[in-house]
Amino acid sequence: GLADGPVIAARIPPSSMTNAGNAATMQNSFGGAVTVAPVARGGGNNNAFTITYNNVPAGVCTKLVPTSGAQFDEVTVGGTVVKAFGTNTLNAVTTANQCGGFGGNGGQIVFTSM
Repeated sequence: GLADGPVIAARIPPSSMTNAGNAATMQNSFGGAVTVAPVARGGGNNNAFTITYNNVPAGVCTKLVPTSGAQFDEVTVGGTVVKAFGTNTLNAVTTANQCGGFGGNGGQIVFTSM
């Protein structure tokens, strides 16, 4: 399945996302880790992948999730699914509540795609 190493080796992320302290990892502009990992969905085996963003500020979350979330099959914000696999519907109220609950260090967003 898709994972950090092959993604970085293929130079898919911009160089600004490659962690200067460890070229085998990625980080976002907020200093949080960005990871890509295989995941199973719909009865498959590692047939999908997740992109996890950490330390995302609340104000960025409320803009990023509605715009980027449409491109993914599932979206989780702060541990709560806001767009369930197979539904193609983003719950805007839950998204706003979860993003609004991010503290000073920001929170986690997980995008899943098949």
